[in-house]
Amino acid sequence: MKANDLESFLDVKKLKRDYDLMGYYTLATSEINMSDEQMLKTYGNLVEIEEQFRIMKGTLDVRPMFVRTKEHIIAHLAICSVALIVMRLIQKQIKAKHPELINNDLLFSNVLSADRIQSALRKWKIEKVGDTYYRFCDIDDPDLALILDSFGINIPKKCFKINEVRELKSKMELSM
Repeated sequence: MKANDLESFLDVKKLKRDYDLMGYYTLATSEINMSDEQMLKTYGNLVEIEEQFRIMKGTLDVRPMFVRTKEHIIAHLAICSVALIVMRLIQKQIKAKHPELINNDLLFSNVLSADRIQSALRKWKIEKVGDTYYRFCDIDDPDLALILDSFGINIPKKCFKINEVRELKSKMELSM
């Protein structure tokens, strides 16, 4: 069989049409009264909802559930929902304080993903040094530093006495 013989098997018009659309997203909708902008916004909202479910299932481990009673299941889902809201509030605060970091994709989490927020917050610990001093761990981590800066939290790199830690805490005004 020769190359010219293959042309009878190929839909050359369809291949050309597909080739012309390469690099473009094609959105099909049954909504005929929607403007292009409305359709893109609606699609962006759908992507956002799917992202919420991905975070709930992945980062926040909403499943598998190792609880059996109805009350425990509801409590588990409520805690995961609150954690998701906190993640989104952190992302919103980062976007508000650092608009230069925002790129123009459709996902809300384009500044700092839920996984990175979770990882950074897990690093934020205080350890006891000796009998009377404490120090904050990993405050120079770039992700944790971005989160703290977005909320106006400035923690000097030094050892603190317990009353200084309490004073730091009382000075923090978390407003959004």
